[in-house]
Amino acid sequence: MSQIGQRLSDKIILAHRQAVEEGKAEVAEMLIQALEIDASYVGGPKPEQRENLEDVEAAFTLQAEFRAKHGRGV
Repeated sequence: MSQIGQRLSDKIILAHRQAVEEGKAEVAEMLIQALEIDASYVGGPKPEQRENLEDVEAAFTLQAEFRAKHGRGV
């Protein structure tokens, strides 16, 4: 993840990964929802200009795998 901590979404991704590693399903779910909201946020003084979406996509893949492992469907 380049420029760790520079964007709110980077911090959310790191927190999500930690929640998954610690097996905190509800926290991971809330963080992935926060990432969805942040990614879809339009406007504001400085909209996010993310060129590389690999980290964002990896977070959603990780969440899907975590849901499958813990029997949580969405």
